[in-house]
Amino acid sequence: MLFSTASRLRDRVRARTRHRVRSGLTAVLAAGLLTVSAAGAPAAPSRIIGGSEVADDAYPFMAVLLHQRPGQNAYPKQYCGGTLIHRSWVLTAAHCVEGWQTEGDFDVIVGRTQLSDTHKGHFRHHTPDVRIHPLYRPDEDDYDVAVFRLDKPVYGVTPVRLPTRGTDAMFRPGQRATVLGWGLTDDVHPHKPDRLHSVDVPILARAECQVSDGINTDTQICAGREGADACDADSGGPLSRTVPGREEFYQIGVVQGGEGCAAQGGPGVYISTGSARLFSTWPRYPLTNSGQEIPSRTS
Repeated sequence: MLFSTASRLRDRVRARTRHRVRSGLTAVLAAGLLTVSAAGAPAAPSRIIGGSEVADDAYPFMAVLLHQRPGQNAYPKQYCGGTLIHRSWVLTAAHCVEGWQTEGDFDVIVGRTQLSDTHKGHFRHHTPDVRIHPLYRPDEDDYDVAVFRLDKPVYGVTPVRLPTRGTDAMFRPGQRATVLGWGLTDDVHPHKPDRLHSVDVPILARAECQVSDGINTDTQICAGREGADACDADSGGPLSRTVPGREEFYQIGVVQGGEGCAAQGGPGVYISTGSARLFSTWPRYPLTNSGQEIPSRTS
């Protein structure tokens, strides 16, 4: 259920020992402070730290989630990222859609690099068919993932691919992956960019990831070092890679949390889309291993 009051939000923040929640609806700032509007909704800063702008149409599968509830803050509408994994389905973080299962709670834009360019991209509404991983708990992080169905399919955009057997090399420590988001680019002079940003980060070994408290390496991976990271409200966006010699994007992680925004010694934490445990415990996941929709699985 969405944490809708300032007191409940503060209680939730105190109970968490690390900087994990990155959505604009339940955001802990990089400075460690929670700001709440007069309406009781938290502020919605979002960041790609150490990144740069991307070219038009470079990542057409990228989605942005736009809230439709009034009285949010100085950063209206945009609050989380996501990815098109099928023409009718978007993948995001569970905490981005938790409690938002009524049609019309939020909208989605797919394939728009510059948010103000209304002539590009595909505007969609979500449906009530929001499928949060059944093992997700708001006070835990290792199953923080969800999918939701769009009201209309998106055509003309190639969905991002998810890892399959034989793609284990994409998770090899030291390999570089790309994080995407429309986030604030630094903490000192916060500015919300209109254009999608990206940053390359190194994938860390399990041993390095386990140094961070509470990481479940069966379902989570770590990436990034000081000076380059995702941050608040980049939640739900992708950690992606390409396969050499093939013009295909693979999403190996879902932006989730970490020790802080590009903080020294604090890696970014991602839900691993290559986790067999993640999908074997998610019976209502709507797609096959090859990315085809399973019609028999309904809401």
